[in-house]
Amino acid sequence: MKQEITDLELDINQLPDNQLKIESLLELARKCQDSSYLSKGEFYARKALELALSLDDQASVPLAKIRLGFINYRAGEYDTAISFFQEAAQNSSDDANTATAYDGMGIVYGKMMILDKALDYQLKALQMRKEMDNHRAIQQSLNNISNIYRKAKDYDKALENLFKSLEIARKLDRKRSEAMVYNNIGECYREMGDLDNALDYYQRALEIKQKVGDRRALAISLINMGLINREQENYKEALDYYHQALDLVGQMENNHLKMSVSEKLADVYEELEDYQQALSYHKIYTEVKDTIFNEKSSRRIAEMEAKFEVAVQKREAEIYRLKNVELADAKDKIEQQKIELENVNKELNELNQSKDSILRIVSHDLKGTIGSIIPLCDMISFKRKLDTEVIQTLNMIKDNINRSLLLVDDILEANRIDMEGFSLDLQEINIVDVFFEYYKSFSQMALKKDIKLNYNPGFENLVCKIDLNRFWQVVHNLMSNAVKFTPRNGKIDIELKKMESPEKPDYVLISIKDTGIGIPENQLEEIFKKFTSARRVGTEGETTTGLGLSIVKKLVNLHQGEISVESEVGVGSVFKLKLPLVN
Repeated sequence: MKQEITDLELDINQLPDNQLKIESLLELARKCQDSSYLSKGEFYARKALELALSLDDQASVPLAKIRLGFINYRAGEYDTAISFFQEAAQNSSDDANTATAYDGMGIVYGKMMILDKALDYQLKALQMRKEMDNHRAIQQSLNNISNIYRKAKDYDKALENLFKSLEIARKLDRKRSEAMVYNNIGECYREMGDLDNALDYYQRALEIKQKVGDRRALAISLINMGLINREQENYKEALDYYHQALDLVGQMENNHLKMSVSEKLADVYEELEDYQQALSYHKIYTEVKDTIFNEKSSRRIAEMEAKFEVAVQKREAEIYRLKNVELADAKDKIEQQKIELENVNKELNELNQSKDSILRIVSHDLKGTIGSIIPLCDMISFKRKLDTEVIQTLNMIKDNINRSLLLVDDILEANRIDMEGFSLDLQEINIVDVFFEYYKSFSQMALKKDIKLNYNPGFENLVCKIDLNRFWQVVHNLMSNAVKFTPRNGKIDIELKKMESPEKPDYVLISIKDTGIGIPENQLEEIFKKFTSARRVGTEGETTTGLGLSIVKKLVNLHQGEISVESEVGVGSVFKLKLPLVN
């Protein structure tokens, strides 16, 4: 598939006909999507859309938008996918394309578990396909509708649609589709707890897949057969099916299936208390998962870097060309170059958004990978009699993992606040009442370290526009730090004052003062920066990620407020927060 993509990329620029170029771009986008080169697939689909729009090719515009819808669905950008499908349905004069757009919307809403909308769009697609008498598409719609009913646990309707789909697949003699329907019927029965029927239909799917030679589908059937036998506690048969599946995926070099079957083998061996085999297959599972993570990250980053480099080169070339424009036609040409530069800047912004998306995906995969170590530590602690030193080592590993997970969460939060379009849900709220609730909440935290917590509101009514959830993040971070860096028997004072200003609106001054360890003077200017080196350890070994106060400053700025700090080592710190009052 990779070679096919390369060949198509080379061929496109040599095509003399624009219509053929659009078709080739869309085919290239589809192949990239199928091979999980999603960023590259979106790039080619957008090129097809731009060309179709420039040629006023109304037939190709919806096809490009449908492809963009499916690519964004695969990338997890569900709102964007829905938007493309809606535009395709509105713009298309071809009922087949409209039905496909409805089908896409149904699939996305189903993934989002908005099942009423998912069913509505799938039924619309089915009706249009019936009117066109398109039996292959009807069979696909019935299968998709059954998936929605299965998610809603309405198994009777799910099975009713699956058996209708099966009947069409048999009439059309579509063996692969028939096997897929048998598999889905087996899934329904398994979820219903009817393992005998589930096993029967999985077996039927397996027999067809063995005949047609679809190795990937065959591996999935073998895994399903293993799953049923495991649930029936037929461990020997389960292991046999899983080992067959593992041998098959080894021939295919399919890391995703290899990861899945390795994990299932580890689970069965653990249930049989064969911990040596369990650990062996869990090691394979972890290694493959790391490989997938690295391949996926490297591929996406390489794609982004290549596109970014091309965009920068284009921009530099345009700037250079501007310098050599003749004065006679400078005005017209400069205007044209300005438009082109704006397009390049738009591309650069899209690349930046793609990098944000990669960061979310990479962070998600990283959390999954390192988070899987914790239950393994717990399993070892639970199943084995271990000496004190080993238990301490395991606990240290778990503590380090939890700190790493906290860092990933903070990275994601900082990145999300930086993203364009991030906004607050502002409401007019009495800060005095809010802080009284915060005071009650943090009293328990302070009590654990014998710290005295004082609250002096000064006024009964100070109204500000705040986002309650985000403002809680701000105060929670400041108060948590105050408790972390204040020794036992210390003191924390919370004070609210109304301040008047001749030039600006009146504001409330919130002071959080502690008798903690203080902050060195040379670190005060760094304390609110992202990934600051001014990271400290609490009085009882509490750790920080170095991102908390940078997040606080950004959220305060979004509230049109200001934050500052005064501190003296060995004496304590006072954080001052200013928020504008509502007149």
